[in-house]
Amino acid sequence: MHRYFPNDIDTQQWICNPFSIEMEEISFLNLKAQEEFAELTSDPTLRLRFSQVPVHEFWIEIKAEYPLLSEMTMNKLLPFVQHIYPRFNYLCKNKQSHPSH
Repeated sequence: MHRYFPNDIDTQQWICNPFSIEMEEISFLNLKAQEEFAELTSDPTLRLRFSQVPVHEFWIEIKAEYPLLSEMTMNKLLPFVQHIYPRFNYLCKNKQSHPSH
């Protein structure tokens, strides 16, 4: 996760693993976000789900229940996802070179 947050890793640690953070460590978040965070981190079902899916997927899944936190995390994570472009020509060329496909 350090490659996602190289300059502000300390203040973004709650995104990487919200279940390992104490409330004092997120005092920079507004009150509503802190309330959502407290509710989120007290849910054992969400703790389990967090361990089963990628970070970005987790935050997307909980968007309806925790809209503020989810939006804040997406603002941090999306810039990295948007710069990934598949090389379709390369993928198609390799697939077409196999006679069985």
